[in-house]
Amino acid sequence: MRTRYYQLSVISYQLSVISYQLSVISYQLLVISYQLSVGKLGTYRWLHPTFAEIPIISNYQ
Repeated sequence: MRTRYYQLSVISYQLSVISYQLSVISYQLLVISYQLSVGKLGTYRWLHPTFAEIPIISNYQ
């Protein structure tokens, strides 16, 4: 039964890693879509990854 428990723990760890990668990919897609949607206003400079929702307009056209 010890090997069964070990296999289950390995599978759960792999699932957690996959879910983390999916969350990172979805965050990147969200940032890209946001940049594309507001890219017409001008060029944006990101201050900090945590403040990605607050862009600074460096060149407003």
